[in-house]
Amino acid sequence: MKKGTSRSPKERSALEALGTDEAREVLRRLLAARPELREEAERIAWSILGETSFEAVAEGVGEAVRSVHEEDWSGRAGRHEWG
Repeated sequence: MKKGTSRSPKERSALEALGTDEAREVLRRLLAARPELREEAERIAWSILGETSFEAVAEGVGEAVRSVHEEDWSGRAGRHEWG
């Protein structure tokens, strides 16, 4: 298949189309049917969790702080001697 061409509906992966909740349910059902895969799934999960970098966390915190309006910050600042 050439780059930039889309797959036909028959060639598309249903797994790639899943949302988070749907993917979680597929994993739950797969592990219920094949419990011997649980250990491998745990290793993969821990590996993915370990990929979270401090840069990604800092970016998330920065976005959260920047999304708060100045008025919201000053409204929670409490009393000051200058007003």
